[in-house]
Amino acid sequence: MDFMHTPALLTPTWTALTTEPDGLGESPFWHPHEQRLYWVDIPGRRIARVAVQGLQAQGPVDHWPLTQEPGCIAPVQGGGLVMALRDGIYLAREWGGPLQRLAAAPYDTSKQRFNDGKCDAQGRFWAGSLYEPKDRKLGVLYMLDGQGLHAMLGGDKDGVVTANGLAWSTDGRTAYWADTAAHQVRAFDFDAASGQFTNARVFYQAAPKPTGWVWDSAAPYGGRPDGAAVDSEGCYWSAQYEGGRLLRFSPQGEVLAELPTPALCPTMPCFGGADLKTLFVSTAFAAGATTQTAAAVGTTADATAANFAAMQKQISDLQTTLQQQIQQVQTTAAAQVKQAQSQLESDLTALQKQMSALSDKMQQQNDQTNTALQAQI
Repeated sequence: MDFMHTPALLTPTWTALTTEPDGLGESPFWHPHEQRLYWVDIPGRRIARVAVQGLQAQGPVDHWPLTQEPGCIAPVQGGGLVMALRDGIYLAREWGGPLQRLAAAPYDTSKQRFNDGKCDAQGRFWAGSLYEPKDRKLGVLYMLDGQGLHAMLGGDKDGVVTANGLAWSTDGRTAYWADTAAHQVRAFDFDAASGQFTNARVFYQAAPKPTGWVWDSAAPYGGRPDGAAVDSEGCYWSAQYEGGRLLRFSPQGEVLAELPTPALCPTMPCFGGADLKTLFVSTAFAAGATTQTAAAVGTTADATAANFAAMQKQISDLQTTLQQQIQQVQTTAAAQVKQAQSQLESDLTALQKQMSALSDKMQQQNDQTNTALQAQI
């Protein structure tokens, strides 16, 4: 029996953490020791953080103004942040403290900047770049370790326009990397020891934006892959920029669930909260979209309960379908058995009639033989 899986439509309740919109919120991460959510506003040239308890912000949002655009950030063991700014990667030992440059940007800073990135399980910092003219695939994925900054993917040969969607599987053996402009997410075999990517393949290819599409257009558009995160089950969550939704993929690339967002332009999800079961999503301010609201920026939702309920419904639906098919098989089998039994009874009756006729004929022949013998005697 074959079953066709339909992606679950999750509908959790969203709670706005901020009321002041970011130009382009990105790179959210949860700090478990501080119980704070951090993120960046790229065009706003600032880093933000806020304490969160349950689904509510605890106090005002703290902002750290910068002189350059921050593409991504990550926490440092022992305190502080590492951040990828336009002209290089920097270390700050404390919030708002002085910046120490760890590596200079290896590109033309007038046309490129760092974008999406994060730390891997080995503690190395990764950051991808984007090419702002967007007419060449010059985006590169860089890795920063104790020996310096290394280009690991991209460039003229296999580069991207906008590096995004970096994440790793729970076992660390698969890496994901997206090119937002190409509407594509790729998966790679990942060697954790060396940081090398091999065996590139398309993990997800979104449909292109319809020609002439604008915000509030009647033409359907599901968005394009932006930032991403992997959950404890190894599933890849991808923000669909201008699609107003998140998609949850199985490790095999199957769309398991769709989660509508209150903002048209979600940019990156992350998991956090005291039990790491709260889904946070950064968003961008879409000036041309009448459905965009400031309250949608810096949103959070506990998607776990909705996800569990959706999975329960899927299981229930599958059980119902299976039971129906079993009953159908049983009904069909019973009908077939009854038909076979009827045919056997019919065949038996016919055989009995044949045997009776044969017996009568044999009796007649026996009577004739006896009569003939008596006449001879």
